[in-house]
Amino acid sequence: MNDLSDLTVLINDIGGQISDNIGNISENKAYHYIEWHDFLKNIKIKLEHEKYKFVFIGQKGIGKTTTILELFGLSKKLGKKMEDLLTTAAGGTTTCEVELLKSDRANTYFEIEPIDDKLFNQYIDDFCNMYKDDLRNDNENQYLPTEIARSIRNMVGLKRTDIENLYKDCKTFEEFKNEIVRRINSQARTETVINCERKRGTFFEDCQDKFNKINLCKISTVMLPQKIKIFITSDIFDFDQYPVIQSIIDTRGIDTVISSNSDANKMKREDILNYIDKEQEQCIFFFIDSIKPAPSQGISELLRSRIVNSNQFRFYVIINVNGQEAEEVMTDDGKAGTVQVGIDYKKDDIMEKFRQLNISFIESNLLFYNARLNTPAKDDIFLQIQNNLSLQRFDMFKTCEEIKKAFERSRYDFEDNEYALENFEELYKLVENVRTPKDVLNKFLDVFIGELQNIHPARIAAINRYAGNYYAFNFYHEISLIVETLFDEFFASSKNIIINKINEFIKYRNISELDKINYHVFWGKFENDYIEYRNILKEHIKDEVKESFGEHTWEQAVAEYGQGSGYKGRVFEIYKKELILFSERVNLKDGYNSAWNEIITRNNLVKKKSL
Repeated sequence: MNDLSDLTVLINDIGGQISDNIGNISENKAYHYIEWHDFLKNIKIKLEHEKYKFVFIGQKGIGKTTTILELFGLSKKLGKKMEDLLTTAAGGTTTCEVELLKSDRANTYFEIEPIDDKLFNQYIDDFCNMYKDDLRNDNENQYLPTEIARSIRNMVGLKRTDIENLYKDCKTFEEFKNEIVRRINSQARTETVINCERKRGTFFEDCQDKFNKINLCKISTVMLPQKIKIFITSDIFDFDQYPVIQSIIDTRGIDTVISSNSDANKMKREDILNYIDKEQEQCIFFFIDSIKPAPSQGISELLRSRIVNSNQFRFYVIINVNGQEAEEVMTDDGKAGTVQVGIDYKKDDIMEKFRQLNISFIESNLLFYNARLNTPAKDDIFLQIQNNLSLQRFDMFKTCEEIKKAFERSRYDFEDNEYALENFEELYKLVENVRTPKDVLNKFLDVFIGELQNIHPARIAAINRYAGNYYAFNFYHEISLIVETLFDEFFASSKNIIINKINEFIKYRNISELDKINYHVFWGKFENDYIEYRNILKEHIKDEVKESFGEHTWEQAVAEYGQGSGYKGRVFEIYKKELILFSERVNLKDGYNSAWNEIITRNNLVKKKSL
């Protein structure tokens, strides 16, 4: 089977057996028909996508944009100099997410999604606070991203020293802020579509110039962008030569200033998780790392929490190799000395780390790339990606064909074989006593308050002022990440035990092809259910906490600012008190146990039988 229409026929045939004959077939057969039907529908969703968004993710300054420019040939020679389509420099350069798409017109053009008012007002508050005498020299307080501060200065039309003088000339802080807002003149910034003109036979030069101005907010009719879409013509990048690419997305660089104790949550920014958790079927993800720290903790933790057997083909890690870094890699015999020895050693090191973390990462999806030297050749990289995707499609269609054969045989086989019953009962015995620890609330509070400890008091005050929905630290998103972290702490090892056992069953010498099919189907469903119910719990707790933290809570917290030493401790006590009250209404322990039990129940571990 290699055609979606054949797969649709198979899904409909199995669905017909379920709806028309559910009362006339054995319980085991009915169970597996339903299981196969759901499994095939999920595969069909994956196979329907032949083009993907290529989503690039990485820390600021890691070389993410440079990798995109070189990998897709987006640097051109203009006159005597090579010019980049997208702005690159040390540190934060790109104001927002940028998506490159194929133009549906005869010209290249921009579509700009302006920032929403609420977020912009937060930026303006922080921007103005940077000039307060009591805060200006407080480095810990200056969170506002460099690229955002630069863009706002350009919108204001003044250099940094001029704004400092403006602040001194104003009688009050409110007068200063009002003058900043007046100069920005948001009401006049309504232009969202900008067309490019052909220069010297190409749209590249004008596109580059306009992108630079949009990104720097140097166009008086354009608002600070939340997202920039560039619809490019084939003279800049020919999408038709890359049939698997729907678009190229340069996500906003991960900032490292405000997040607290570890790098783990920094990579789990809400917009990035939205791509992975809500748009995954449309995406291929490229995590950019540098050779010395690879695999970085943030990347490792995100992969550990998101990769499963059925989606591992979507995740790539690209290690940027700069200068002599590969030769400098320390091996068992000292420095590598050559690029290839360094890369081979580092690749083994990274893959071993992934194995230790139970990350089922595909080794061929780990790429080492010297962007400026274009080694390995970008054509070789694209060929590898294309081959990986083709192989994945082949394997999915092969599984569908195996299910088709099993289904056709089973329609006329009314024996109730129980070949796998003992094995599945063994699985259940491995996890039947797994429960959430009694002190889950204390763990929850300890982790959350720990995340807040290293944040500057002025940032805590901003979180309170914006009722938890602050751009630099979204209170409710951080709550959801802690729910996820603890869920994995309580249950991930049990999940891995089950997966490892299933993998062991599949390798039995006397196992039939039908056994293998059902084990593979179970494997995929179990892993997907784990993620699904973890996400359901996260969203449920997040929504319930939002409801608990009413205006009165935030008003109490806001009132504590400026009341003397111990501010953070007093605010944390307000948070703790509210979360304890919340836990009395929404029992955390029961919530975790219910989610895990739902996973076990949906996968029928106790009564699991086969055809």
